[in-house]
Amino acid sequence: MKRILVFGLMIILIACEKDFLVSPTPVPSGIPDVEEPAPPLYPRIDHPFSWELARGFTLFAGARASETQIREIFSAFRAKWPNLLLTARVCAEVQSWPDTLYLPRGAEARPNFDKTSAAYNELKHFLDVAATIHGTQVLVVAICNLKEDGTSWENMRKWTQNVCHLTSQYANTAVEVVNEARHPNSSLKRGESRVNELMSECHNASERYMEVGSDSKAPYRYDQGIATFLSYHPQRNPDPTKVELRNIVRERIGATVFSETTSLDIERYSPDYRGATTSIRQIEDYARHAEKAGGVFVYHTTWLLGWPELPIGYILNRGDWPIRHGR
Repeated sequence: MKRILVFGLMIILIACEKDFLVSPTPVPSGIPDVEEPAPPLYPRIDHPFSWELARGFTLFAGARASETQIREIFSAFRAKWPNLLLTARVCAEVQSWPDTLYLPRGAEARPNFDKTSAAYNELKHFLDVAATIHGTQVLVVAICNLKEDGTSWENMRKWTQNVCHLTSQYANTAVEVVNEARHPNSSLKRGESRVNELMSECHNASERYMEVGSDSKAPYRYDQGIATFLSYHPQRNPDPTKVELRNIVRERIGATVFSETTSLDIERYSPDYRGATTSIRQIEDYARHAEKAGGVFVYHTTWLLGWPELPIGYILNRGDWPIRHGR
C-alpha cells in the first residue's frame, strides 16, 4: 500500500512539473529578419483603354512634368469632368519646337531613338504615373517633330517601334503614330504609304492589342485596314457644322476622334494664331455637337500646349452632356 502511495505521489509531482515548464529560449539562427517592403503609395491600376465615355485634352509637352504636376493636372480635369475617362494626348517628343511661350522645346529622342534617350524616359515616367490614377488614359503621339527636323526615315521607324513597345506595356494607352504628317514642313506630307507602314510597325512592336491610328483630314487618307480608329484635324474658324460632324463620324471604323480642334485662348498666349478663339461658348458647342454625333472630342487650348511651363488655365465646366461614342 505504501508503495502505491509513493508511486501516485511521484506521478502528481511529474504532472505539476510539466505545468510549470518554461519553453526554452530559441537559439538565434544567424539570419537577420527581413522587413517586408511597404506597399507602394500609389499602386498601378491602369484599366484597358476605351473610347467609351472618353474625352481628350491636348498635353503635347506634358511628358516633362513631375509626378506632382501630373497628379495636379488630372485632378483639375476630374473636378470638371467627373464621370468621363480623362484622355491626355501626349507627344513622345517635341525636340524641335521653336521654344516659345506655348511651344516649349522638349527633351530629344536623339541620338539613338531608343530607351537611352531623354524623351523616352520622360514619356515612361508620365505613363508610370498615369497608370496609378483612376479613370485616366493616355493617347501617345509617337512622332511630333521628327518629321520636320531632318530626322531620317529609318530613325523615325526606330523611334515609332520603341515608343509603341513602351506604350503597349500600359493597359490604359493608345497611339497616334504621327501628328500632322501632311504639315507643309513634313517629310511625310505626301507619304501616305509611310504613315501606313508606321502604323503597321506600331502594331508589330506592341506586346498586346493596342488602338493605333494617325491623324488626317476628311475624307480619311490612311489605310483603314491598319488603323483601328480614325483621327481628324478638322477645319477651324469656322468649325464643322453639326451635319458635317455627323457625316465624318459615319465614315468611321472604331472610334472617330476629333484630335485637334479649334484652340481656346482666353489667356491670349497666341494673339496672332488663326486657329484659336477666345469664345468659351464656341468650344462648348463644338464639344457638345461632336460628342452627340458619336465622336470623341479632344479639348485643345494654348495653355495645354505649353503646360507645365504655362499654368493650369480654363477647363470646360461641362461634363454632363450626353456622350454616345459607340463603335
